[in-house]
Amino acid sequence: MQLITGELKNHDGVSFNYPIPNAAMNPERRQFERLSLREEIIAFDQSERRLGRILDAGGGGMAIRLESDSDLRLACGEKFKVTVVQPGRELRHTIAVIVRHNGDGRLGLEFSNRNAG
Repeated sequence: MQLITGELKNHDGVSFNYPIPNAAMNPERRQFERLSLREEIIAFDQSERRLGRILDAGGGGMAIRLESDSDLRLACGEKFKVTVVQPGRELRHTIAVIVRHNGDGRLGLEFSNRNAG
């Protein structure tokens, strides 16, 4: 059997309409869309060590491209706080996060307090 745009065809060419769930058509598992950041925004850990540049962010989390010399050892599920800074501005935001991915020079973080009232 071969799946063709929501239609199944058997070996005799007989087709059957088959509804494909949205999740199968869009494998994106995030609840919120991630937006690429055009401006340079830098992330620091709790010790004020520079982690790297924030690549994208959304309502549920963000991704950081780690500095090439980073020896960051964070396991998936680990909680910590990250401070984000835009160079040239006085604004600093510290955010509680949970590690969801750490590999390939990239750190994926989920905001841990997004459901707090």
